[in-house]
Amino acid sequence: MCKIDWNLVINFFNALGTIAVAILAIWGDWVKYRFLKPKIIIQPHNLTGVAAQAENALYYHLKVVNRRHWTPAKNCRVALREIHKQLPNSDYKKYPLIIDCSFVWSPRKYTALQANITHEHVFDFLRVDLNNKTVKPVLNFTPQSFEGNIIPNQKIIYALQIVADGFQSDELKFYEVFWDGQLAENLSEMARHLFIKEVKAS
Repeated sequence: MCKIDWNLVINFFNALGTIAVAILAIWGDWVKYRFLKPKIIIQPHNLTGVAAQAENALYYHLKVVNRRHWTPAKNCRVALREIHKQLPNSDYKKYPLIIDCSFVWSPRKYTALQANITHEHVFDFLRVDLNNKTVKPVLNFTPQSFEGNIIPNQKIIYALQIVADGFQSDELKFYEVFWDGQLAENLSEMARHLFIKEVKAS
């Protein structure tokens, strides 16, 4: 009958533990990010609007949620990848964005374009300018030939993608916006004129 040398077994597992500690010390962040990437998604946050009285404007918000808060999403941003505009025959025409445009984190005056997200972070999605009577997405940069401004009585769909260090969401998230052209300072009244909802790919 074979006799087990327990000292040899203990030494073997001690050696394995030492090697594992050394590997994690050197490549711990890579291993963690490779096998435990952040699980980040876009969700609605405030689709009924909030008033910015100093600007005479209304803002509508979405948020990025990290479901694996033990793995922060580093240098995260939300990019606008496509615009789909409804045609008179109810079909949609797609406008891919060649220039990289990202939405602005809230509060925009105090937050960088990229953010580290442990739990969740809100970003400005739409801005209603009551002075200029316009409805636009809130982007860090707007190209000269931008097709994404909202005009009355035309549905428009924005395709969003999360980008972070070592991470890019596999699927785009689509939000449809419809505005009938009417404006109101009262949020309850404005809810009759501006509609935002998540939709599937058109």
